[in-house]
Amino acid sequence: MIARALLVLAPVMLFWSLTAIALANEPVRLEGIEKDTPLYTWVRETVLEKYKTRRIFDNGDADDPELRFSGIRGDAEKALQAKGYYNPQIVFTPGVQSALTIDPGPLYTISEIAATGLEREDMPEIFGIAPGDVLDAENVLEAQRKFSRALQAKGCYYTLRIRNQVVLDHEAQTGSVRFVIEAGPEAVFGETIFEGAPRIKEKHLRRFLRYKEGDCWEFGKLEATKSALIGTGLLSVVREVLPDAPDENGVVNIRFELMESARRSILLGGSFYTDEGLGITAEWRHRNILGSGEELSARFNGNLLEQAIGVGFVKPYFLIDTQKLTISATLGREDTEAFEKLSLRNNFEIERRLASRLTGAAGAGFEVSRIKDKSTNKERNFGLLSLTGRIQFDNRDNTLDPRRGWLLRLRSEPHIDVFGESSPFFKNTFDVATYIAIDNDRDHILALRGRIGTILGGSTADIPASRRFYAGGGHSIRGFGHQEAGPIAANGDPLGGRSLIETAAELRFKVTETIGGVAFVDAGGVYDAIFPDFKNGYYVGAGVGARYYTAFGPIRFDIAVPMNKRAQTDRNFQFYISIGQAF
Repeated sequence: MIARALLVLAPVMLFWSLTAIALANEPVRLEGIEKDTPLYTWVRETVLEKYKTRRIFDNGDADDPELRFSGIRGDAEKALQAKGYYNPQIVFTPGVQSALTIDPGPLYTISEIAATGLEREDMPEIFGIAPGDVLDAENVLEAQRKFSRALQAKGCYYTLRIRNQVVLDHEAQTGSVRFVIEAGPEAVFGETIFEGAPRIKEKHLRRFLRYKEGDCWEFGKLEATKSALIGTGLLSVVREVLPDAPDENGVVNIRFELMESARRSILLGGSFYTDEGLGITAEWRHRNILGSGEELSARFNGNLLEQAIGVGFVKPYFLIDTQKLTISATLGREDTEAFEKLSLRNNFEIERRLASRLTGAAGAGFEVSRIKDKSTNKERNFGLLSLTGRIQFDNRDNTLDPRRGWLLRLRSEPHIDVFGESSPFFKNTFDVATYIAIDNDRDHILALRGRIGTILGGSTADIPASRRFYAGGGHSIRGFGHQEAGPIAANGDPLGGRSLIETAAELRFKVTETIGGVAFVDAGGVYDAIFPDFKNGYYVGAGVGARYYTAFGPIRFDIAVPMNKRAQTDRNFQFYISIGQAF
């Protein structure tokens, strides 16, 4: 009897639960404006979203719609006026799900544009709006900003204030726009003095000035200088001190009051992958060690398969302002299914900024290593001298959680073994990733990634095992264990290969501001030929995951399974936890 009652009540309870959730998510219904139009979206985003989470706590009246939604009519009227509707009819009907009914009324247009406050010959042209255009508030403000910049560039005004006045004609359904200008005296940049940062060389600070002495005064250049100084990471406070007015010659001397950031910092990170175990990263940094933004660092990272400790030195603005020098030394140990390795590696690299998002780099490295190839049980000593060339385009908006942009990277490394154990070989990789928004809010992102690699030179067996390509794992083809997606030896150990291909597609979506999910498919493999010939098959893994979004980046939780499990596949699934998106 109880079971039968539950069967009858369950659908009713489910219906009311879903209804409650829907009402909580949409407490106000918008009527009168056609759905899926720009105006409907504008009112929904600027007005209704504001009241979704609004609560009024006053003597138990939290659920009173009149209290909770007080002010919604005024907010709706302002939103409509911003888009050119200055005579709307708005009715709010409270209820279990309240209704906001809107008749936008006629769309007002611009009848006249004028400016006052300066002589006509001193005024530039007003761009962005014209008589007959819709009286859209954002368009008027953008035109005002452009007008202000043009005035400042033409007049070098020390102070410049522009406000707009709109006079409506309801009978003609138009409005006239007038910009009122209040301009101060003309001025030029004078001497710049820095105070409060004794450990930073003044020559280094002056690199970030976005103006020269004698330049036409422009407040935007001063703001750009402050942003550049803060952007170095060396300063926590940048405050400008300006006179009330230019001196008798129209010169403005500037004094910056500075406060240095902490010079030393410690960074900690962690991860857990089924195939790699618990991973820990720790880094100590000492910034501005020589007074021009140089950085000295010591780093440790380790998991069950790999451990490494290293030191590094970075010299920005090396020889020229668009270059930086990086020098590093690393002592490492690896013990994977394919090989065991103990190595000491030294590197240097010079990176140059070729354009705003384009960089190129060249360098060299020398690695002394002892490697045991587990497929043959042979140990060999190598002394690999390598040259490195890299070119990269990166316009992603965020490295830990990208939602737009592209990453393209080409890397080439010729190697010579000075011990003579290996023939010369030439390793090349090309990576590409892009991020496509599916909705306007960029809460749904389609992330795509591809990688292809080839090694030219000797045979696979002749190439040191640690320098071959491998696939599989949390940074490669999820669902397969570390190094599992490729050819294997008779004893079951990975052989690696001379060519590699990897592809990935991942759909990312946010459920709340802090919670999100993903669904993904990874595919690819490693092959003995110098270009992928797919003789060993194509490895496909798929899975789902969750994201917890924090102030510094998302924490990812992924689980993946191999879609075409092979003999060397140890597990039916792989689990990954780390900071940042998979790519």
